[in-house]
Amino acid sequence: MAEQFGAVCTNQIDEQVTHVVANSLGTDKVNWALSTGRIVVHPGWVEASALLYRRASEQDFAIKP
Repeated sequence: MAEQFGAVCTNQIDEQVTHVVANSLGTDKVNWALSTGRIVVHPGWVEASALLYRRASEQDFAIKP
């Protein structure tokens, strides 16, 4: 769904990653994202962004420690 709106989705973590979509804390990717200042959001953020036809507020869907 995200790719239909211009996002580039990947399973790899590297310097080009800006957001990590996850259901919960504790995974290696989420830990990496938090330690490198990336934004971690719940999957509902992708759905909300699609419904709004624009990027939804990351703060509303943030997964924080």
